[in-house]
Amino acid sequence: MWKDFFERLALLRKTGEPFVVATVVKVSGSTYRRPGARVLMTKDGSTTGLISGGCFESDLIEKAGKAIENGKKITLTFDTTLSDDFLFGLGLGCTGVAQILLEPFQKLSGQEHLDFIAECIRNRQKGIMATVFRVEGESGVSVGSRVMVQSGRHHIENIENLEVVSMLLKECYAALAAEESGFRSVHFNNESCEALIEVIPLPIPLVIFGAGPDAVPLVTFGKQLGWNVTVVDRRPAFIRPDRFPSADTIVLSEPADLSKNLVLDSRTVVVLMTHHYETDLNYLKHLLPSPVCYIGLLGPSAKAEMMLRHLRDEGFPATEEQLSRIYNPVGLDLGAETPDEIALSIVAEIQAIQTGYPAGFLRERTGPIHPRTPLRIKAGSGRKPDSQ
Repeated sequence: MWKDFFERLALLRKTGEPFVVATVVKVSGSTYRRPGARVLMTKDGSTTGLISGGCFESDLIEKAGKAIENGKKITLTFDTTLSDDFLFGLGLGCTGVAQILLEPFQKLSGQEHLDFIAECIRNRQKGIMATVFRVEGESGVSVGSRVMVQSGRHHIENIENLEVVSMLLKECYAALAAEESGFRSVHFNNESCEALIEVIPLPIPLVIFGAGPDAVPLVTFGKQLGWNVTVVDRRPAFIRPDRFPSADTIVLSEPADLSKNLVLDSRTVVVLMTHHYETDLNYLKHLLPSPVCYIGLLGPSAKAEMMLRHLRDEGFPATEEQLSRIYNPVGLDLGAETPDEIALSIVAEIQAIQTGYPAGFLRERTGPIHPRTPLRIKAGSGRKPDSQ
């Protein structure tokens, strides 16, 4: 989780203790984590983050100690495709190849890319970073060199070759437009380098309308997934910090005042669960014209149909595009009954919507678990006939 990662980073910076950041930069076949996954390690063996099921880490900790001593950035390859891996290899049980960049840090210098990631997340602004992890030839480019792009501005780390900079920037802008990370090979003057082109993942903004007891596990699940969670309610007795200590923000707001009290963008997902028909209706009236990408509505399908009929009668007809963003009954069909189970089904549905996956059984997949291009699900397909 980024929160744990940066809290640990801040502590290490304060104490001056050296550390290593290991980043998955390239994978093929079956691997536990995809490119961009990171783990922070210290010489004493403590770790923050996870890049495998815990098997890479034991070997990485040993190599991290050596990297701290020599101060060199290196790219390691873990190959588990050999048939005798269970007997003689790492015993991971996966049949893939993972390349991992190890970067030791003993001072604040050279950590600009970590501050860049933190800034993107803090400001909820899109950013992209190219990290060189393999170099062939005398190009003047070193392992760990970077190009970072945010809001049309770019920053270059340890790359003097302007031709390489230009090519990496081109790859960055293409990946940013497609919102898809990957690794690229750049060739120049009979030389080459390979780089991870990484779109910085921003936390999902989850806004929960309704501060009842069943909102508590939804807040908890959202925070455990690293989402930015806001709770909104019109009742002062309910919307109290002590009831939702882990929420990022709590907002006391009448439906008519939403635009003044809340910022909703195209990445925002919302769940309506006030358990009060008129309140849900009035919130929905203001949410439908907003740019939010997901509106989960707790309750049976008859409730949503009645709400939409009332809105039409009041002169607020919903467009097909707006209707496609309503998921009612909210959540995946998991047989959920308790508040915790319902919260689990809701966050699972939101995760599927955000990643574009169909949320079926993995054993029924005929292709890889993480295909290069996700199987996009149809917007609005979450509306089901069963009730809650």
